[in-house]
Amino acid sequence: MIPDKIQSGFGQIDPPAISPEQDTIQTRLISLVVLMVEYSLTNAMTFAIHHEVEEVNDETMTRALKVEAMQFFERADLETELESVIDTMMSETILHGMGSDGETDDDVDDDVDDDVEDGDDVADDVDDAYRLDQMIEIPQDAMPARVDADDGTCRCNTCQRFHTIGQDWDAWDVGDDPIKSFLQQHINALSQRQEAAV
Repeated sequence: MIPDKIQSGFGQIDPPAISPEQDTIQTRLISLVVLMVEYSLTNAMTFAIHHEVEEVNDETMTRALKVEAMQFFERADLETELESVIDTMMSETILHGMGSDGETDDDVDDDVDDDVEDGDDVADDVDDAYRLDQMIEIPQDAMPARVDADDGTCRCNTCQRFHTIGQDWDAWDVGDDPIKSFLQQHINALSQRQEAAV
C-alpha cells in the first residue's frame, strides 16, 4: 500500500525570524561599514587630488582604510552621519532586497547574466586602479583644503596621516576593544594579500 503522504526531508525550511532588536543591530552594523568606506574613499580622493594623482590604486586605498580605522570612532559627527546613512538605507529598502528603482537583487542578477550572454566582456572593464571620475561622488566640502608646505607637498591633516600611517598603524594599540581589533586584523589580512600578489 502506498502512503498518502511521503516526507522526503527536503521540504522548504523557513528562515528563523529576526527580532526587532536584531534587525536594529544589523542595520547599524551595515551602516557603520558603509560610512567607514565612504570616509575612506574621501581620504583616498583627498590624498590623490592634493598630490595630483589621477588614479587611486589598491595600496593607496589600503592606507586610506588604515587612516580611517584609527580615527573613525573619534569623529565628532559620527552619530549624526550614521543616523543619516541608516535613514537612507531604510528609505531605499536596501535591507529588504529592493533598491530605490524597484529592482530586486534577482532582477539585477538577471541583467548581469543577460550582459554576459550578449558577449559583453565585463572583465575588460576591471582594473587594479580606481579612476577618480569613476568613484562615487563626494562633495568637495567634505575634503579638507590643501595646505602647501615649503617643499610644495600638502601638509593637511589627511595627507600628514597618510605619510605617517605606516608607523602609526604598527604602533596602534587597540587594547581590548573588539571592534577596533576586528578592523585591525582584517585590514592587516588585506595588506598581506596585496603584498603576496605583488
